[in-house]
Amino acid sequence: MNSIKSQVKILTAEALGRDIEKMIEGAHKKVFLQQGAKEGLELGSSKVSELLSHIDKDLEKGIIGEIESEPLKIAEYVKRYIQRCVGILDNLATQAEVARLICAGQEKGLTESNDFINKFWKEERAKLESLLRTLEEAAEKGGSVEEIGRPAPTLKALRTEEGLKNIDKSEKKKEKAPSKKLMQNKISKVLDKKVATEK
Repeated sequence: MNSIKSQVKILTAEALGRDIEKMIEGAHKKVFLQQGAKEGLELGSSKVSELLSHIDKDLEKGIIGEIESEPLKIAEYVKRYIQRCVGILDNLATQAEVARLICAGQEKGLTESNDFINKFWKEERAKLESLLRTLEEAAEKGGSVEEIGRPAPTLKALRTEEGLKNIDKSEKKKEKAPSKKLMQNKISKVLDKKVATEK
């Protein structure tokens, strides 16, 4: 494990965590904003609805009748437009609720992302602390820091190393074992010497 890589990962996770926490806070504010908008529109809708009952009361009292000769048609006309106002406010309240749900979903997603990054940060931090403890123990025991800080060799590296050893062994065997021609030359020299001494 490389301590520098681990430190970079930790710093990256911290930076991402801070950014996501800001985004969560913004989404949280949006949730409350949309909730407030929904409640405000619902309150407005109920207040406009109350106007309908006032029109009926004014009809009973005869106030609208003083204005025009046909008070029922006027009341019907006014009620129709007030009901349209109520419908518009209800639609706006529904849209605010949908926006609130979207913001709540974004907040939840960001919170889960932040939890994942926090978990990652803790894991990397634990790995780094473990490595540092191991290095300190090795230093106390007089071990080689380079050997402890390095990861174990891969299978490919082991095979390559083994292959190099086998090549070295075969070259040494070649050096030790004389070739056929060399042996024949030596034998012929020895025989030539024997023949020369016999003459």
